Amino acid sequence: MSGLEGGCLCGSIRYRIEGEPDPRLQITCHCRDCQQVTGAGHARSMGVPADSVIWTGQPKVYEIQHENSTVDTAFCDTCGSPLYKRTSNLAPLVFFHVGSLDYECGADWRSKRTVYDERRQPWDVLEGGNEG
Repeated sequence: MSGLEGGCLCGSIRYRIEGEPDPRLQITCHCRDCQQVTGAGHARSMGVPADSVIWTGQPKVYEIQHENSTVDTAFCDTCGSPLYKRTSNLAPLVFFHVGSLDYECGADWRSKRTVYDERRQPWDVLEGGNEG
């Protein structure tokens, strides 16, 4: 998956990730924030070092305050496409929504772990059953 690229629906924001993402950071998240940001029962994302990302265009960032952390969720302010989340607990990392990757870049992506599974919606059944 080297040299991954992606962007928003309207094309005003593009990104390129230099290097290889850490497979341990390929996650399926069922937290309520991810459900609301994506409009689905979960978000599939991959964590990469923030300094490995080259941007064209500037996403809008919405800050969510939690008891123990701050989560930034970034999206295109023109078309609304969600692009990434970033938490103060893991500050050097950006977690890109895999759906924002170009089709050919996301084809090999596989979730390595599930987080916040206790918040999974009962109707959110993933391929092959309920595994992440």
